[in-house]
Formats: sequence, structure tokens, C-alpha cells
Amino acid sequence: MKKIILMAFCLCVAFMLIACGGNPQELSPGNYTHTQEPRTERMDVGIQIAVVNDEILNTFDHIYEFDYTVLRRARDMGDVENLNGDTLAIWADTPLRHFEVMAVAPDSINDEFVFIPLETFGLVEELLPGQAFVIHSYVGLGTMPASGFTFMDENGETRYFAMIHDESGSIEPNIFDPNINILDLFENGRLEIAVTSQSAYIETRYITLVTDENGNFDPQTWFQENRHLWAAIIIYEITDQISK
Repeated sequence: MKKIILMAFCLCVAFMLIACGGNPQELSPGNYTHTQEPRTERMDVGIQIAVVNDEILNTFDHIYEFDYTVLRRARDMGDVENLNGDTLAIWADTPLRHFEVMAVAPDSINDEFVFIPLETFGLVEELLPGQAFVIHSYVGLGTMPASGFTFMDENGETRYFAMIHDESGSIEPNIFDPNINILDLFENGRLEIAVTSQSAYIETRYITLVTDENGNFDPQTWFQENRHLWAAIIIYEITDQISK
């Protein structure tokens, strides 16, 4: 039976930082560039995953689509109909064979905390560079992974990754503060905000907000339409152990 042992999270974080070549440069008001790129997690095998919108999806040559509610129904993971969820894209710079989404569940075997793969979904025989595997209506539940993905790499090794939804971070100034008039912060219809995430590493990005043609700005609408700027999926590899 295949058993998957969960690595200690702190070691996984260290692994991700080493794989990515160390901490990214921390931005400051003196050297920033405005960006609308999504928060992206990258692993040593060239895999990237991000919350995306239609504009980002249009940059891929081809997409394979999977509805995450299928997995949630199969695993009886709570309310399905009333949760919209995020759209995720997974892509790589090398071919990934036998790519599948998988459901996982925690267990304890011989006093070791493990994750066991329960089912796989959405098989793609080969995910090529320039293509993306898109997961619609993804909802992360709590701090423990309920799903991930698996594939065979170029060396013929089957790899397993767990994923956890992350929205850690802050926005400065706080455009959601009910005690302020957000429009008072704008100058000539523009407002620069700093979005800081604190998941695998601390990262600050500076984004310019603009009012609409009527001089208005709705923070909640902006938040929903631009979740890809700070919402992220943290992925880390889990080790496959086979007992005969």
C-alpha cells in the first residue's frame, strides 16, 4: 500500500526557498515596479501554481480544465453549491506525464503522521510546456491539505505534492477600514497600496489603484476581481513510501 509521509512544514519551506534560489528581493518604495502578476509558487521541477483570472489564462497555448466540486462531492467535503472558490492554474517548463489531481487524508501509521492518497481525478496523459491544468472552484479548507496533485517526471519518478490555500498578508493603507473614506486617500484618481504576504517568505508588492470613470472605487469589488494578486496556493512535496 502506498503511504505518503508529510514533511515538517518548516523543512518544506526551507526546501522551497533553496529550490527557488533563496529569498526574492524585498521591494521598497525606492525600487518598486507596479505589477499585476499573480502570486506564484515555483518548485525545483519547474512547476508553478497560482490563483488566476481570465486574462492570465489567455496566455497559455492550451488548458485542461477540472471542476474541483467533483472532488469535493466525491469526498463529501461540506457545502459545494454555495461556494464559488478560486481558479487555479498549474504549469511547468518540462513535460509532466500522467498528471492528476488527488484527494488526500491524514492518518497515523506506526506513530508517524502520514497523508494517504484516496482518489485521483482529471487525468492528463501529458501536460506540456505552454499548457496549463486549470482547477475551477477550488476552496481550501482549514490549514491541513485535503488535496494535491501527482505526476511522473522526466526521470520516470512519480512525484506527489500537497497544496494549501494561503491568504496571509496585509494591505497598507487598509482600504477596507470602515472608519475612513477610501476616496480621501486617492490623489488625482490614483492610490498606491503595499500588499505584503507572509507565507513561505515575506514579500511586498506595490500596486496602483484607480477610480472608475465616475470617480468612485469599491474595495470589495476590487478585492474579488484581483484575488490573484495576494491569494496563493502553497505547494510542497510529500514523500512516497511503498510497503509490500
